[in-house]
Amino acid sequence: MNKSYVKNKSPDLRLSRMALTVAALTFSAAAVLTGCHGEAKFEPEQLGELTIEGGDYISGQPYLVTLKDAADIKAKIGTLSKINPVTGEEAVEFEWFYTVPLHYFTDYTIDYKKVGTITEQFTAVSSHGNEFSYTRELKQTDPYLADQWHIYNIGQNPYGMVKPPLKQIDMNVIPAWRTVHNGKLVSGEGVKIAVYDTPVDINHEDLRERIYTPAKQIPGSETYVNTGLSFEDAKSSVSITHGTSVAGIIAAAGGNEKGGRGIAYNAGITSINAVFAGQNKTDEKISVPLSYILKAGDFNIVSNSMGSDFLPEDNPATYELFDELYEQNIAFIHAMGNEFAETGGDDDEPAKKYYLSICSILDTDCEFKQTDERARHPYVIHVGSLDSLGVRAPYSSTGSNMWITGVGGNLGYRNGFALDDVSAGIVTTMTSYGWKTLGYTKEVGAPWMDSDDKQYYTQAMSGTSAAAPMVSGAAALAYQVKPDMTVSQLRYLLAKTAMNDKAMSTLKFETNQAEEDLIYNKPIVYDYGVNDP
Repeated sequence: MNKSYVKNKSPDLRLSRMALTVAALTFSAAAVLTGCHGEAKFEPEQLGELTIEGGDYISGQPYLVTLKDAADIKAKIGTLSKINPVTGEEAVEFEWFYTVPLHYFTDYTIDYKKVGTITEQFTAVSSHGNEFSYTRELKQTDPYLADQWHIYNIGQNPYGMVKPPLKQIDMNVIPAWRTVHNGKLVSGEGVKIAVYDTPVDINHEDLRERIYTPAKQIPGSETYVNTGLSFEDAKSSVSITHGTSVAGIIAAAGGNEKGGRGIAYNAGITSINAVFAGQNKTDEKISVPLSYILKAGDFNIVSNSMGSDFLPEDNPATYELFDELYEQNIAFIHAMGNEFAETGGDDDEPAKKYYLSICSILDTDCEFKQTDERARHPYVIHVGSLDSLGVRAPYSSTGSNMWITGVGGNLGYRNGFALDDVSAGIVTTMTSYGWKTLGYTKEVGAPWMDSDDKQYYTQAMSGTSAAAPMVSGAAALAYQVKPDMTVSQLRYLLAKTAMNDKAMSTLKFETNQAEEDLIYNKPIVYDYGVNDP
């Protein structure tokens, strides 16, 4: 059971007979009143202190409620039981297991502020039949979880966006978290994920307890596995924090009273530094980490939010490494890319030199995304991006090799303002040094960055780089339940459980084609959308 807890002291009900009438009014305690020749008498009652320990109302981890001398107890919002709904253990006398039902979240009707704190009203019954009321506040043990719309979207907008998140556009992981498997809630426990990216800050307060180093020592791997992030490297560029933000989306610790929460918040993550893993040749930068992952022998997932664009390669040895990953049931989950439009990114980068002029006219993706082994391998899971409004993010690249879409958000509040056409980014980990210390300025003035504690986090992570770890986290939950799942089975599971345009109306958009007068007076279809052919 989660050891963090909420413990509140109830009013002292051990009062004298003389003060009992006043106590009945002050503490909302209903006493039994008996009359004899017009004279009122009160039966004295003494109940112990009501305490609440452990638990997590988001994931369904039960709290332990204790109230001495109470015969029974009920709650206005949650439910109480003498049987632990997760482990099946039976509570001892004067103890109950308390949980908040799933429907409290799945109806998406609660107020944003109630995600962070639930005010519960308990009514206890004594052995004499008298009722006593207790009000308790249950605070979420991850303070920024309420702001992570990708986990639970009720339209919250602490980011100051002109277009706030659209309710219900999220990863829908709360029902998965509440699934009981082998006497435990599903949280990614036991699943190992290789974060193949820029180096993860392994000292970050929300990640350090999730860092995993394989027992098998591979010569040379110490130069690129769990190396951490130095202050000098972090100071050099904000982009170096990319891997830390990816890792936080996947597995930021849950219930530690720090930051937010990862989708697979009990999974183990191993940082594989894609910047230094290998020599200068692109194929070596891929083959070295893949070889390590295969030799280490106990990874379930590789989450890769980096890639190469328009670099044609043919390396059979690297292709064989991807074959081996597939054969060992290790899922390789890859960000599709952010090159749909001619310009984009934090700095509104200009079009690349090989970008065709017609692509600029059509504002569409003309990059060929299947030029190397990673892009061409049939069992790599390529991930596109959905924003907080429930539509394909404007930057998200397309292609026949894309398998699924994750939640990647948009640029969020940047450079002191929120653009009218830009929606919210993702709240996740950034660095243990703090963006103020490092001198980062991208998020200065952002309403969400309202305290010094938040300088270790960001509200503006976005891109297919964010969407891919969303899918990696969801896959980790599935691997906990079925560790021997094949990659093909995972692909099928993702495809069958994902929302489509029939279930989610925001995904509906018609086939797009160029105007007839743009290309030889003939129409050309350049985007078939997500509708059925």
